[in-house]
Amino acid sequence: MSDKLKILLSGKSVQLTAQVESLLNPIPGYDVTAQSNRDSNSPLITGSTMPDLIILAISEDWRDELNELAEIPGHHRPFVLIIGSDDQRDAMRMAMRVGAKDFLSNPVNEQELLDAVKTICHERNLLGNKRTSKMTVVMNAKGGSGATMLACNIATIMSQHLKSSTALVDLDVQFGSLPLYFDMMPDHSILEALDIIGSLDPVGLDGFMMQHQSGLRILGSRPEKVVLSDEVAVDRLGLLLDMLQQDNDEVVVDVPRQIDHITTTALERADRIIIVTQQTLTHIRDTVRLLGILKDELLIPDDRIQLVVNRYDKASVVTIDDINKTLQADSAFLIPNDYKNVMQSENIGIPLNEYAKNSLITSTLIELTEQLLGKVAEQKDNLFLRVITNLARSK
Repeated sequence: MSDKLKILLSGKSVQLTAQVESLLNPIPGYDVTAQSNRDSNSPLITGSTMPDLIILAISEDWRDELNELAEIPGHHRPFVLIIGSDDQRDAMRMAMRVGAKDFLSNPVNEQELLDAVKTICHERNLLGNKRTSKMTVVMNAKGGSGATMLACNIATIMSQHLKSSTALVDLDVQFGSLPLYFDMMPDHSILEALDIIGSLDPVGLDGFMMQHQSGLRILGSRPEKVVLSDEVAVDRLGLLLDMLQQDNDEVVVDVPRQIDHITTTALERADRIIIVTQQTLTHIRDTVRLLGILKDELLIPDDRIQLVVNRYDKASVVTIDDINKTLQADSAFLIPNDYKNVMQSENIGIPLNEYAKNSLITSTLIELTEQLLGKVAEQKDNLFLRVITNLARSK
């Protein structure tokens, strides 16, 4: 983000535009572009760069001028200041609807204008440094490896254990069952959100999400009808993921085991990609194939990929050394086999962090999540419990 506040000043009055421009231009932190007496057929914003702030001096054609602002999607719309007459009450109301931060009277009080722009500059800087959202995509190397279980549990740990604002997304638009892992049923689906994503802001998108008691927000799928992947527009999905990242510290996306424009949109944006496999020859074969596609076709670097071996069994014929050697991986992360706790957790819809809090699999999932985030929660367990857990892990 540039240090300078990019300001677009627009209005039909040449005199008013010149007055505001002469007031703001000398300030070092502002980069002002002015357009006056603009033709009604020419666009307000030209080029690909969106300003940080639009100062719009409205005229008798204020409805058309404000409607043009309203057409900019909410999550792309810059800050807005409106200059108009005190008797334009309808214009004031419409200005608020398009997200204007303030409505300044004409003739302009110069100090009020400077204060308003300074406040917006400060708010813009706060938003720019507010958080660096990370996206984690979880994918099976072979069907049934445990990706959805892993996605649900690491997202819950991020939210509840590590206190990170977290959104969990189900991108399986045909067979998505992610909400069942929380004993929840969505009122709205991701497809409904995608249909109108261009008119939503983060608050509006939140209405399509479920809130779990852990604090986790879930955008689920309701596969009640057959939906083909090519029916999902890539640009709309990109907007949705961008909006989720703007509004959360962490975004976890559970993607189906397929390579199409839906999954590649998520994979290419991901900061971390977790590939879930198991200790069988067929799993390893499919893992080799999938890793090849990610690295050679999608050009995803190794440092963004984390291999996880689920249901790890030390006594298995296929050893972890075999896996690391075959996959040319430095070190796969091992999730112990705890079929009973995992199945019961899924059947009753309670995440492992709550259902089997002191189990080895839960402590391992916490360790994986802390490793992903580079963040450790405050230790509330006692020394005895940590010793027992370490002894169990070493067996």
